[in-house]
Amino acid sequence: MKNLRNKLIIAQLNISQWGAKTYDKKATKSVESAFHTNHDIGKFYKEIVDTDELKKIGKISSKLRLWHVENTLPWGDNGDRLLLVTNYQNYKDKISELSLNFDKEVEKFISKYPELRSQAKIRLNGLYNNDDYPDNIENKFGVRINYFPIPDENDIRLTLPDADLNEIKNNLTSIKNIRLEDAVKDLWIRIEMIIERMINKLSDKDSKFKNSLVDNISDLIQIIPKLNIFDDSKLNDVVEKMKELLVEPDNLRRDSKLRNLIHSKAIDIMNDVKNFGLTSRILDL
Repeated sequence: MKNLRNKLIIAQLNISQWGAKTYDKKATKSVESAFHTNHDIGKFYKEIVDTDELKKIGKISSKLRLWHVENTLPWGDNGDRLLLVTNYQNYKDKISELSLNFDKEVEKFISKYPELRSQAKIRLNGLYNNDDYPDNIENKFGVRINYFPIPDENDIRLTLPDADLNEIKNNLTSIKNIRLEDAVKDLWIRIEMIIERMINKLSDKDSKFKNSLVDNISDLIQIIPKLNIFDDSKLNDVVEKMKELLVEPDNLRRDSKLRNLIHSKAIDIMNDVKNFGLTSRILDL
């Protein structure tokens, strides 16, 4: 697919959240002394405020990360993700919604922070240390999204000998191809994992399963077209076959013939994945 870099951007999600846990050197030494141990046996960490309020923020953080990963593809190993421009607005809208919820919960926590510090004096007793508590607690929280273009080896502006410059360009081209291959494979791996789970569950007639066995397939069917960066016809064909697996979970539980039929269809899909799902390709940027 030509001009692929015009259809893809790199999305980077950064979430900051205060953990309310800190290492207590004095308490650690007390434990070591009480049990007559050598140093470096362990470390004592303490929760310096009641973390129930922070758990609410943590749940939204998890939703943010999940949405980010589900709607993007891997790009390198530093947390950057590949996002199709056609999925940008959908991605951004949900990130904005979750970020707003994150900020609201942070505001609630900040308003309770002075009270939580006061409660900690009683809760921690001798372990309380006023220096453990940041004054500008609001600076400990935040959600930030950064977007970058895919690097262009033809736009490297370095004053170097041609041989060195060509080596850098070739290296960048190679890295991009490897990363794009990995991104495509990620989609096939998602399919493989979810179909394998259905096969395993349905192969045992006595096996119990949750509705998510089917719901997860439905979710994947919705997201794959938004991540099919090469508009791969084979990937589209597999998605169409996966739609045949969308039956009522209760019917799967009650009807053994239906269960066997869906099990057989899932095996056929898995064979397709094994046959052409993880093949490498030459990429044209």
